[in-house]
Amino acid sequence: MLLAAVCVQVLRGRALGPAWVLVPALGLACAGAKASALPPLIAGLGLATLAAWIRRRRVPWRVFAVLASLVAAMVVGYRLFAGGGAGTLRAQPLGLIRHLVPYQQTYGADDGAQFGGLLPPGLAEADGTAGWLLAAALFGSWLLRQTPRLAGGPLLATPARRDPVAWLFTGAVAAGLAVAWLTYHPSASQIYFWLPVIPFGALLACWLLARIRVRWPVLVTAGLLGLLAQLLAPPLGSPPALTQAERAVESVRVANANDWMTTLGWSAARYAALIVLAALLAVAVEALLLTWPRAAVTARRAALVRRLGRPARTTLLGRSALAGTVTALLGASIATGVEIPVRHLLARADPLAAINQQLVVSETEMRAALWLREHTDPDERVATNVHCRPVRTTPHCDARAYWVTGLGGRRALVESWAYADDVVAAHGRDGYGYPRQPAPDPALFALNERVFTDPTPTDLARLRDTHGVRWLLADTNAGPVSTDLARLAPVRYTAGPVTIHELP
Repeated sequence: MLLAAVCVQVLRGRALGPAWVLVPALGLACAGAKASALPPLIAGLGLATLAAWIRRRRVPWRVFAVLASLVAAMVVGYRLFAGGGAGTLRAQPLGLIRHLVPYQQTYGADDGAQFGGLLPPGLAEADGTAGWLLAAALFGSWLLRQTPRLAGGPLLATPARRDPVAWLFTGAVAAGLAVAWLTYHPSASQIYFWLPVIPFGALLACWLLARIRVRWPVLVTAGLLGLLAQLLAPPLGSPPALTQAERAVESVRVANANDWMTTLGWSAARYAALIVLAALLAVAVEALLLTWPRAAVTARRAALVRRLGRPARTTLLGRSALAGTVTALLGASIATGVEIPVRHLLARADPLAAINQQLVVSETEMRAALWLREHTDPDERVATNVHCRPVRTTPHCDARAYWVTGLGGRRALVESWAYADDVVAAHGRDGYGYPRQPAPDPALFALNERVFTDPTPTDLARLRDTHGVRWLLADTNAGPVSTDLARLAPVRYTAGPVTIHELP
């Protein structure tokens, strides 16, 4: 948001002075934090630059300078920081539905780890129009849920379109939405193009309300309607989840798809009902205010009419309907954000109860990693037999257990490898996604494992002299550990299943 604020200042013709140094610095920081943060903002800034150029009929060199700085920061950041999972992003319209349960249980049941072609595999291979209808329903349902963030779109139909900042935010929101739905990532990371622009969508909606200029009773009543509708409406039930065996039966998948279509239809009907009721309520409140007999209200009405250029009554009521709809959607969105934590607080349930206990790092494991941080030199290297989650190392396990280096703060010879470039490039090989591909360096991995399961003085010396390893963290939960290891490498720390050895 700070970088967006700098862009706003430049678009409105204000000099940055020494603050110019913030542009490349913030751009590089954003690129390093998340590679998907800058592209939507750059797209919005490009659109705003074009709008400013056309409106002012002269080249906005300052804006071009900011745009060029951000593009350069994005390129440099991609070279420095991006890699791993970022390399699996592919162009695939409607790819986001592959991460939605209705598609996964029906037409996408056989997609697996394959990338597919231009379209999701299950959708491309579906017979008839049923698959496309489900895809359209899922896309429409997702858009309906995002209406509080998209409601500011009509702002460009107001005089605010003369402000390039409106084009900046609108372009960023449109770009984030487009990339999220035109690409596919096996871990759904394309959604990170959309998440950073949500605040811009909220700003556009509030800006639209400020431009419409309706009276506060209209906004309050419509907002309360949206809030109460979200809090009091009974939840819609979902079709039962299919087992692996049921997904293999086409007739069961088709029936489940029909059930999902019904559920999505009812959800859309509730959204439509909220929009209609909000518009009608806003019109009713505005009409009541227009006919209110009190003199003070009449004076305010006259001032409002003068401010709006004496619009026709129908125009004023239309603006009220639009404002009421936007406010109701914002109220429902706020209620959703408040409802979830409140429900958890009232339930007094253990927040950790829903966590898969097999994925939890134990207290003794964490203490062992922290011991490494406190008692070893920052430049020293550790070897460990912890690679996967759950912690047991098996063929094609999920190699994303980074707690040894994360808590220990020391480099590891071989820890987890799911985001290594070679592994990411192998996504889909033998039917496995990139987190379950084997280690990229089989020989080094074999040496690492052999040190724990069948240690010899030769292998330990090779680890120390060739690879610079000084410490060994052995976890019996991750795999078998030979009793000879304690004889060959002195034990410096023990906690539960974890033993830390120092190479002599």
